[in-house]
This record gives sequence, structure tokens and C-alpha cells, in this order.
Amino acid sequence: MNMKDASVIVITGSTVHKPSICQSIPSEAETILVYQGQGSMGRCRNIGADLAHKPLLIFIDDDVEFETAFLQKQTERIRSEPRLIVTMGWRQWEAPTVLITHRDAFDRVKFDPSLYLLESLDFLLRANEKGFKIDTPKSPYDEHVRAFFDMPDAWFWYQFNQVEFILKHRHIPRNAFNPYHETNIIKPAKFLFNPTTVRGVPTFYKSRRMLVRWMGVLYYGTKKLLKKSTSGAFTVCLHTT
Repeated sequence: MNMKDASVIVITGSTVHKPSICQSIPSEAETILVYQGQGSMGRCRNIGADLAHKPLLIFIDDDVEFETAFLQKQTERIRSEPRLIVTMGWRQWEAPTVLITHRDAFDRVKFDPSLYLLESLDFLLRANEKGFKIDTPKSPYDEHVRAFFDMPDAWFWYQFNQVEFILKHRHIPRNAFNPYHETNIIKPAKFLFNPTTVRGVPTFYKSRRMLVRWMGVLYYGTKKLLKKSTSGAFTVCLHTT
């Protein structure tokens, strides 16, 4: 299989041990590991793309196998159609397991470095708005479910980051690119005052979720207000003679 023009970008949580996926990535592909401690997932993915030298970028989770034969077919599609973005493995978190894009498409969108999570959904929404075609083919990753607590404080950051996401997009389109479920649009009021639609969730967890979300409102709302109030406060004049 020819993967010479592909860069595989993997975000890892360890600086000591390489993730197991490295053993299945073909040697001709460029492999880039970015330590998650360097910042949010959005920033880490951008760092990986900046370090890449190949025209095809494959962003993939570190806890799966690299299915070379299948991924080769997807990269061939993008070679012939650079405006195509392929995403696979939608199961939870509004986040795919694999996202493949051409360098030209990536440079026009890029990941939001402020998003700790939900960066892939944000990327795809903005790519869709710019007219890029997004496809979610059936794949070997469709049954993959990432452990919810495999990232430090993941639950907290997931709830917290949703606030920034909803302030940015004015809604959260659950399953927007998930071929297995109907899209569910969550508006700000529903998000902030209805912590879950799932029956049987203990009140303690509902209250904790609400608390974290309103902490996010206070933090991101204040951040936006401060940014707005200070914009234009300082003016630099350039004089030419």
C-alpha cells in the first residue's frame, strides 16, 4: 500500500511510551506524535499539522489500529477530490475516531486552538460552511468507543467546553455528521437549563453538570466581555516621513 504522501497525526498522553497504534502505521507514512500536555486538543492537532510535510493529513485516535488497506482507499478519494473531508468512527462526544483531509483544505479551516474537546465537530461545521464536502463512510472504526475517563478531567472539560462551543455556534448539533443517528439541535436554553434528557440519571450528576456549565458561562462570558471592552482601547499610530 502506498502511503508516502500521507502524514499520520496522533495525539498522545504520554511522553514515555509510544501508543500501540504506532506499530500498525506503515513505515512509508510520516508519523507525528504530539504530546497532549502542550495544550488543548485543537492546538495539539494544529501543531501536528504544522509539523507534517505531506499533502494528506490523517488525524486518528491513539487507541485504535491503523487499518492501512481501508485508509488507503480513503486517501485515494481525497487525492482525486481535494475538497473532500472524510470522517469515521462517530460514536460519542460528537467526535470522530479518524478525520482525513487534504493540506489545502486544512489550511483554510484549521482546528480552533481554544477548544479542549469538540474541536473536530467545530472543524467540520466550519469546513461545511466553506463548501467542503464531508463524507462519513462505513468503516472498521464504527464500533470503537473511547473510554470516557482516559483523559485527565475529561468529563469536566467536556461540559465546560460545550459552553464555549455553544457561544460560538449558537447551538450544538448532536450527531451532525454521525451516519447512525438523527441530528439533534441543542439550543442554549435547553443546554443550560435541561442537564440531560436521559431518564434515571441521579440528581447529583444533573446538579454537577449544571454547575460546571454555568461555571463555563461565567468564565467565557466574562472573557468575551473583557475582550470586547478592551478592543480599540489602545491605538498605535505609525508616522511616516
